[in-house]
Amino acid sequence: MTLFILLLFAVVGVGAGLIGGLLGISGGLITVPSLLFIFTYLDFPKGYVMHLAIGTSLASMVINSLSSTMAHHQRDGVIWKLVRALLPGLVLGSVLGAFIARELTSNTLQYVFGAFVILLGIYMLLSHPKQTRNSPQLPPGPIVTILGFIIATLSNILGLGGGSMVVPAMLAFRVRMRRAIGTSAATGLIITTMGAISYLYFGYG
Repeated sequence: MTLFILLLFAVVGVGAGLIGGLLGISGGLITVPSLLFIFTYLDFPKGYVMHLAIGTSLASMVINSLSSTMAHHQRDGVIWKLVRALLPGLVLGSVLGAFIARELTSNTLQYVFGAFVILLGIYMLLSHPKQTRNSPQLPPGPIVTILGFIIATLSNILGLGGGSMVVPAMLAFRVRMRRAIGTSAATGLIITTMGAISYLYFGYG
């Protein structure tokens, strides 16, 4: 592997780490398309190149999610009660998302990823979340679990840590931005860890 490729990996890692830690959104928005480009350049099998990019993205984000979670926890920026409520859905959704991705072609995964990024960009341009001093208004536990399941499933199909969906959901629950980002980091740790293990298992052989 050439020095140029190693430098590319380093740049991608730094960019994803900064985005994930600062904004609480998934570093996968950076790593997945970057790894797809690099793996294609390295002539990885075309039928699996997107699967490899997604699985590698999830695995690489585990470390970033862990360090980010620890940093936010030290500043009381994680709502652990909400993370525990999301946990069952996050675990089941992560496994299902990896299984669904295995059944899709590499080209289909690329189209799905591209469509999601476009929709996310439109949402961010049009939405104007209002900050509030009120206490968070969280839905009942079963609804939170279902929400976690949906987010984790989509995140593992796309190779994202879930932050791009968790943060807007937290803001809709009137969670302050700082704690929304911290909680997103904690849920991202669960999603990326379970997702990386699931991709490893389903892709074995």
